[in-house]
Amino acid sequence: MIHLSEKPWIVGKEFLRMDSWEKAFGKAKYTADYFIDGLLYVKVVRSEYTHAFIKGIDISGAVRKSGLVKVLTAKDVPGVNDVGFFLPDQPVLCSDKVRYLGDGVALVVGQSMEDAAEGAELVKVDYEPLPGIFDPREARKPESIKIHEKGNVIDYHKVRKGDVKKGFDESEVVVENEYRTGSADHAYIEPEVALAIPEHDGITVIGSLQCPFAVELACRKVLGNTVKNVRVVQAVTGGGFGGKEDSPNEYCARAALSAVLTGKPVLINHTRRESMIGHPKRHPSIIRRKMGASKDGLIKAVEAEIISDGGAYASLTPRVLFSMALCVSGPYVVPNVKVDAWSMYTNNTPSGAFRGFGKPQAFFAAESQMDEMARELGLDPVDFRLKNILRLGTRTAADQLLEESVGLEQTLLKAAKESGWKTKREEYAKQSGTKRRGIGVACVHHGTSLGPLGVDTGSAIVSILPNGKVIIKTGITDYGQGSHTGFAQLVAEVLGAPFENISVPLPDTEHVLDSGPTVASRSMFMGGNAVKMAAEKIRAKLNLIASELFGCSEKEVVCRDGLVYSTRNPSKSITFENLVIKCVEKGINLTETAWFHNKFISWDAEKGQGHPWISYSFATHIAEVEVDTETGRVKVLRYFGAHDAGKIINPLLLKGQVYGAIVQGIGYALFEEVIQRDGKILNPTFMDYYIPTIGDVPEIIPIFVEEECKFGPFGLKGIAEVPIEPVLGAIGNAISNAIGAPMRSTPFTLEKVYSAIRRGS
Repeated sequence: MIHLSEKPWIVGKEFLRMDSWEKAFGKAKYTADYFIDGLLYVKVVRSEYTHAFIKGIDISGAVRKSGLVKVLTAKDVPGVNDVGFFLPDQPVLCSDKVRYLGDGVALVVGQSMEDAAEGAELVKVDYEPLPGIFDPREARKPESIKIHEKGNVIDYHKVRKGDVKKGFDESEVVVENEYRTGSADHAYIEPEVALAIPEHDGITVIGSLQCPFAVELACRKVLGNTVKNVRVVQAVTGGGFGGKEDSPNEYCARAALSAVLTGKPVLINHTRRESMIGHPKRHPSIIRRKMGASKDGLIKAVEAEIISDGGAYASLTPRVLFSMALCVSGPYVVPNVKVDAWSMYTNNTPSGAFRGFGKPQAFFAAESQMDEMARELGLDPVDFRLKNILRLGTRTAADQLLEESVGLEQTLLKAAKESGWKTKREEYAKQSGTKRRGIGVACVHHGTSLGPLGVDTGSAIVSILPNGKVIIKTGITDYGQGSHTGFAQLVAEVLGAPFENISVPLPDTEHVLDSGPTVASRSMFMGGNAVKMAAEKIRAKLNLIASELFGCSEKEVVCRDGLVYSTRNPSKSITFENLVIKCVEKGINLTETAWFHNKFISWDAEKGQGHPWISYSFATHIAEVEVDTETGRVKVLRYFGAHDAGKIINPLLLKGQVYGAIVQGIGYALFEEVIQRDGKILNPTFMDYYIPTIGDVPEIIPIFVEEECKFGPFGLKGIAEVPIEPVLGAIGNAISNAIGAPMRSTPFTLEKVYSAIRRGS
């Protein structure tokens, strides 16, 4: 038995991110900061049409240009021409057909970026245009042209619980509405970039990415038997938010292909315009939702139909759609549920992973309709939610029994109290004038880790060097969330090693184990479990040697803050470094590997029921806004974010996640929208795609509830995506409270708010 102090000495404490200083002083090495002799540059020749057959590609003009090294097309791909993340539907270079304006048809390799860009202009492609489909509802029609041979349905998911017809028959009040959400860009500061370097035995790809092993697989697939080894290294990454989960398959494979076929190191470094045009966005959605309730405010039934726009290629759409289907009923006890969810191919830019993974769209529909139902019933929105929220012993829409760690009620009560909900609702009901204030609430539940649609494992290698330094090797990437700092705290807690002794190198597929994708708020849960398990194996060895030194049992050994002693006789002690030396002298191996497998999940797709997630994080957000009724302008004044993410490992990092996600959510709610017309993005730079500035950031008050999860390391569950998921609902409901009219379409632009005011007046 390993003795850990009853009160953790490092878990729960605030530590700066391990990489904060090198980033603050400009010493962090991003992909574009690597300088290599003989480096070549790659530009992508992109489609001129949203949908067309390729009849021919003429590269002769480009080949004759000085400064050009090589022009590559699909016929040059030595392996399988596919980089699809889940479905084999996306070519690395199009050979016979293009499906959106960002599709790549050729790669031009030049001695400079300017040479490559000029050469790309000289590649001539002969197209046969085809009709385009830009509305997912049109794509569902049987007579619509097929974007892919298999048809236009990317995926379908359903949820079934109880008897929804009976539920509506028993309902005394029924509301039914349609809700729409728009497309949005991740707007990470560092666009997509990859460096590929030929080696004597293969290829090394250094990139800005989230999932190194997925990139390795894609590169191996495209390169075929031309190389023996493919190594992928994550460089310091300037933001991801899900956008660097899927798109690196494409641009890293293109870089690898160019490097192998030229025999030279190459760099792909997208401009902002290329990034906006090329990489997948948040899924636009159309959600029809119907809810029935009794007069006393108990929900009886929910029925929903979701149609999401997957764009030209599937990317992460199947998993995003699954999350939407399971969350559109909201975090409430609903005895009768029927959900049907489709995602369709269109000739728009592909949709993929984005922080929240479909849940912001689903919860927007659910939480907006909760307020509309509350108005019909004459109930306060908080009181209505309290009558129906998930608690211990209740069942989700998927019929999963919640047996532990359900802190939703506490988040709702704390947020309502801290915000002065009751007083402000009464106060705002009496206001007049052109500036109207409103307050709105939204609740969410978020399943921990991947769920049933992927193999969910975490792995880690933990080593103690003879000098007492500790190294954690993991395939989990850190691209801003601070997970590597959290891992160091977990290992320091278990081993008793000083925090400053611990380092976590960036993932390198040649030296770490596959830990699955760094997505779904799973880093600290899956990766954290693995690093804790590996550290515990080493701690057992340390305890054995220490017990021999102290003449006590192993369970009486305490390791804390670099000091090891016996609880029987605390005066007997040894430093952590000296204990390591003793172990080395005895030939004890202080390196351990651990795997954590999420085996507590199940899903029956035919029945639409199961146990899809191991546990849930919960949140309640309350937004206060001011609306100018003469212009429709909305200003968020104060924002309260209450979260149950289980045990807090590092409060500073947790607050950072909450602040960042809420600000990102405010942008998504009020003005961020990728505007596409007939498949063309009309605002492909930050000149026209607006993201929040400091002037848009309100006072944000984070509130935490620690309902610990028995499956998480030290009881944690996860936080990364959760704080963005309630934002649309909270702000939309606050606007509705201010103007007396519902908001059913995002973003809540001046035009939409002004129109709602006019309709409601």
